[in-house]
Amino acid sequence: MNRLCLFGLFVVAAASLDFARAQGKPADSLAKLKFLAGAWKGELDGDLVEEHWSEPAGESLIGMFRWVGKDGKVRLYELLSIKAEADGPTLRLRHFDGTFTPWASEQDGIPLLRMSECAGTRVVFTNTANEGLKSCEYEVKGDQLTIVVSFFDPNRRPLKFELKRAK
Repeated sequence: MNRLCLFGLFVVAAASLDFARAQGKPADSLAKLKFLAGAWKGELDGDLVEEHWSEPAGESLIGMFRWVGKDGKVRLYELLSIKAEADGPTLRLRHFDGTFTPWASEQDGIPLLRMSECAGTRVVFTNTANEGLKSCEYEVKGDQLTIVVSFFDPNRRPLKFELKRAK
């Protein structure tokens, strides 16, 4: 009897999975973000900045950002993920200093940004909280990726990175 019940549960679970596939998986929402994939490099005030994004796979894209000062020392590392969720793609990121120590300001939580706009090769992720990082905007035109990072603090100017596709 127990084996029969387990088999029944397996059949129901498999049918539910097939139904979900027929309705479109959350991971399908990541296909439109394929334009981010690749290696991108540029400069900001003479500092080297680079970002790398994987192809969408499963339910996510994974990325990394590195900022190296003119003196050759790492200013920051950033790990990023975009995950397909019920409410749409969600961007999470974590900053580290040059010794790969997480920033103290992020010890209590990782910024959570939901996709708020997506058209063509432009996507905007907006913070669900009202503090710190306000939004991250990515736009690809030809071989250039522009990233604009905005903050809730009105005294803090947005950061704008213009990167070229690395060969």
